[in-house]
Amino acid sequence: MSQIFAGVLSLLSVILTAKYLGPEIFGACSIALSLHIVFMSFADFGGCSWAGRELASGSISDSEFLHIKKSKGKLMLFPMLTSPIIYLLLPNDYFGVVLLCLYPLLWNNFNFVQHFLIAKGKYHHSAKLIVIERMCWLLIIPFSISNFDRVLSFTIPILSGLAVHAIIGDRYLKSFSKSEELDEPLTNRRIFGKSINFGLMSFFSVLNNLDGLIVASFAGILNSSSYILSQRFRNPMMLIFNSFSVRIRPLAARRDIKQIQEAFTQDISFLSLGVIGNLCFGLIAFFFHSKIFGSDFENLGIVILFSALTSICLGLASICTTILSSWGLDKQMARTSGMFSSTLLIGVAIGAFIGGSLGASLWVFVDSLTFVVLLIRKIFFASKDLI
Repeated sequence: MSQIFAGVLSLLSVILTAKYLGPEIFGACSIALSLHIVFMSFADFGGCSWAGRELASGSISDSEFLHIKKSKGKLMLFPMLTSPIIYLLLPNDYFGVVLLCLYPLLWNNFNFVQHFLIAKGKYHHSAKLIVIERMCWLLIIPFSISNFDRVLSFTIPILSGLAVHAIIGDRYLKSFSKSEELDEPLTNRRIFGKSINFGLMSFFSVLNNLDGLIVASFAGILNSSSYILSQRFRNPMMLIFNSFSVRIRPLAARRDIKQIQEAFTQDISFLSLGVIGNLCFGLIAFFFHSKIFGSDFENLGIVILFSALTSICLGLASICTTILSSWGLDKQMARTSGMFSSTLLIGVAIGAFIGGSLGASLWVFVDSLTFVVLLIRKIFFASKDLI
């Protein structure tokens, strides 16, 4: 239930922010955030996902995991320094975007804390932290709107929620981790070598965030704002699927087919709720988009409906990817993810050129549906080898 509540909070936060900022400012700020995420993926390059899998399987200790977290935190200085470059691409009145330089450091902490808690089986603490972070994000939006300009009203709530998560999350790390002496700490070079396939998967996944920039390049920020807004809805709408992915990762890392099947049986109603919730949100947005968001966003109803369908496909793909990579098929997954990203970005460019936000949204749905079908097929054949 906490994951559902967190998803609702995220949706409300994006709706309030988009309605207040308007299509142009919301689109520009979202593109700036996407660029930060792309630069951030270079610094982490799968280190967090790999460390989470190794901790869950018992291959590394708590101290080694925390050492990797600290090492990756230092590397986050690189994406932090890219903020001024992104700022130069925007008009002068977008100065508040520079605050997003703090996003990589805070998100790195968020990511490692969540992976640690899940690997340790602390699902309740993980979910509670996400709810607290989203609640802070939502509650600070009205304060930001009343006291700051529109750009700061975008950046400050996001950063505030992550900062609160970092403070409480570090307390959890100290409480649940066992301190041990490290004989030979892993260097960043060795971490990179071990996590390279996870890094490629992460990079290709994050590269998909550039789809909003591509649509904006062909249709302009104003005309692409509907697509960019629907893109911001994807993560909240995938939260239930991602929650199950995180829950199943330790089971998949132990390659226990029976426990994986039991987890699916126990949570089938939970996953079904994710599908139904996405469909309901897409239909509500389709029929009532002008009342919820205003009339400035072009073709927003049908674009969000396609985004809801896409979120279902990507959510199922997230579960499949987690299982396959935990089974040691991360090299194959990196290749498949690269293929998906290539076809997605090329198709988005063609779709945006022909039909703007609507054309891009249609292509992303078709490509995502094809991707998840391929992944389900891979799981079917890979599971036979484990039985």
